[in-house]
Amino acid sequence: MANIIPDEVKKIVSFIFIRNENGEMFPNGAGFFVSIKIARLT
Repeated sequence: MANIIPDEVKKIVSFIFIRNENGEMFPNGAGFFVSIKIARLT
C-alpha cells in the first residue's frame, strides 16, 4: 500500500550522500529534523 508523502514530512527529511573512491556521490542514509517546544523557566 502506498500513500502520498505529506508536505510536513517533506520539510523535515534530509538525505545523506557520500563520495565513493571514484568521487561519485551515492546515498548513505536519511535524517529527520525534529523540534519540540520546551517551557521556559522563569
